Formats: sequence, C-alpha cells, structure tokens
Amino acid sequence: MGTMDNEKLRIENCQLGDLCQISPSRKPIGDDETVTFIGMEDVSGDGKIINHNLLPYSKTKNGLTHFEKNDVLVAKITPCFENGKGACLDNLKTEKGFGSTEFHILRVNNNSVPRYIFYHTQSEKFRRKLAAEMVGSAGQKRVSASAILNYQLSIVHSRSEQTAIATALNDADALITQLEKL
Repeated sequence: MGTMDNEKLRIENCQLGDLCQISPSRKPIGDDETVTFIGMEDVSGDGKIINHNLLPYSKTKNGLTHFEKNDVLVAKITPCFENGKGACLDNLKTEKGFGSTEFHILRVNNNSVPRYIFYHTQSEKFRRKLAAEMVGSAGQKRVSASAILNYQLSIVHSRSEQTAIATALNDADALITQLEKL
C-alpha cells in the first residue's frame, strides 16, 4: 500500500502485513532506562494488561521479546493464542518494554492505528482462522509470523475511520468492564 492517501481511500482485500510489520527492530536502550516487563501471565484473555512490571533495563534478561509503546502483542503459542491473549500497548507506562518470547509484536505503519489492528487480532474470525494454521507438535503449536502477515482483511478503513471504530470498540469494552463490576 505504501504512500497512499489513506484518508480518502478504502482498500479492499489487503493483508494485515500491509498495515504493520512483525518483530520490528529495537531502538537503543540505556542500562538505567526504565522499561516495562510483560509476561504472558500479565495479559488477560480479553486483551488487557493486568500488570505493568517496571524495572531498569539492566535488570532484564537477554532473549526477551522487545516492544514499544503503541505496538500490539499477539500470543503465538497454544492455548494462549486461542484464549485471546494479546494487548494494545498504547497505554504502556514506559516507551520501551520486554516480554515473553511467546508474543508476536506488531508495529503499525502510517496507514493504520494500533487499537484498530488490535481489535482485528482479538476478533473471533482472526483467532479461528489462524488457530487452524498453527504449526508444531501437540501442546506446542504456534501461529507463524507469516500467517499473521498474510491474514486477509476484507476492507481497510481510512485512518480517521480506524480511529472512530477503535474508539467505539474501546468505549464498549470500558462499559462492559463497568457492568461486570456491578
């Protein structure tokens, strides 16, 4: 899709990979910089971050998955993927973070809005389609990066429409959360 004017144009039948990249490169981090650690247990099945673990970068372990504010997490391993584990990091408490190696990290491009992409990854259609494409042995099946990038979207809305859709869905989620507390 490249440099299209997404405010005026709707694209039909594109792939999720046209709107984001997976496992993006990492920006430099200072040893004393505070980062957020998010393990699989810190993410709920309905796409919320339960716990932000703040710590200096020097206390993190090598081999963790790197992410940044506004990235989208998608669990890659069974049963976490099927259970909806994932999150939009637009409310991350730090600019950079690390987490489980069992997360795919999606970073949106200029044609998309993080929370809009997040809601696609939380949809039953997305979960069902990609669960059928998992690879590996029983109990250790994973969704591949290529399956996520090749996932077909029937329509890509303009950025302003994406923002409106994401806001409406986010407001509905907030209302549901409030009603569940009653």
